[in-house]
Amino acid sequence: MARGFFCFQQPRTLLPDRQLYAQALQANCDASHGAVMDFFIPSEMRIINKVLAKIRMGRFRAYSQATDTADSQTVTSTTSDKTTYSSSSGGGTSATTEDGGGESTTTEDGGGETTDTETEAGSVHWNYNMTTGTAEGHSHSYKAVESHRHRVRFSSHSHRIRLSSHYHRIDLPDHRHSIAIPGHSHRVTIPSHGHKITPGIFEFGRAKSFSLYVNGTRKYTHSGSTAEVDITGWLLGSDRKIPRGSWLTLEARPDDLAYISIDLIVQGFVQSRGDNTV
Repeated sequence: MARGFFCFQQPRTLLPDRQLYAQALQANCDASHGAVMDFFIPSEMRIINKVLAKIRMGRFRAYSQATDTADSQTVTSTTSDKTTYSSSSGGGTSATTEDGGGESTTTEDGGGETTDTETEAGSVHWNYNMTTGTAEGHSHSYKAVESHRHRVRFSSHSHRIRLSSHYHRIDLPDHRHSIAIPGHSHRVTIPSHGHKITPGIFEFGRAKSFSLYVNGTRKYTHSGSTAEVDITGWLLGSDRKIPRGSWLTLEARPDDLAYISIDLIVQGFVQSRGDNTV
């Protein structure tokens, strides 16, 4: 009987390779503009164990430099149409001022003043005349004053007026004010100039909290300046899996001016077999 040799090969299971992927982002932000990080999950990633994010929030940072303009600039704003502005009042408004009374006002003259009134002649002249006889046969004689003058002398005296307690009341009826501003323009000339700023890092804002958004949807709000968050569950799609072969977005949005740092780590298994290696 011939002796032969048999070779037994144990089947091997191809295990995927464990991978760790990390990326970081720093940005100035405010309540309307957050720090946005885009990260990619490759289609070859078979298993994702977890996706972790660490967020740190500091004060907004400004970096200074000198700004210059070489030439003067003229800025003009123009409106061609007439604009009318109106304000209305419902009327029936009463305004009252009140005085306690008992006030005395005195005017005084030193006296001794002389005032003359006169006609052209400056003295008294008498003119004697006789009336013409009437049918009854009689007449009247009279004397008429012609040019003359009067002299009046005022002695020293004073006037005293006492105001009793009283008040004034004014009722404003329903009315409207209308102002028409015709078409006009404003012209401002800004001469050439420069601004000198000391270089450095200048901080602004007093942010107290920040919110995390995944693919545009708010998922979490944290009070404080630092947080370490497992965002794995927030990335799941309708099939309860994290989408593969697509870009995902994580945004940190503070409640005030702030400087945000995001560190992201993805732990998973990637199938090493593929058509190409680059």
